[in-house]
Amino acid sequence: MLVRAVFSNPKADIKPGQFIRVKVQGAYYPNAITVPQKAVMQGQKGMFVYLVDKDNIARMQPVDPGSWSGDDWIINSGLKAGDVVVIDGVNKIQPGRQVIPKQKA
Repeated sequence: MLVRAVFSNPKADIKPGQFIRVKVQGAYYPNAITVPQKAVMQGQKGMFVYLVDKDNIARMQPVDPGSWSGDDWIINSGLKAGDVVVIDGVNKIQPGRQVIPKQKA
């Protein structure tokens, strides 16, 4: 992201032509749903995750990932609170098959 900022520099600590690296805080997403980046897959029809239903059956769920937050995707749509998402072993999952979920430590 390219950003321009204006700030006071009374002691001339920053000289003309110098660059600084800043971390901007400010984006706040209340009630955001995030999932680890490794859980989000890309298929022919777009991005998806594997969900585990109440019968422990894995199924594909299309998602719309937005920005990153650290190592997680912020999911704009496709998931709701309480959904159980497969994080590890996603390359071994087959939709419609039973899985044995384990809680993330």
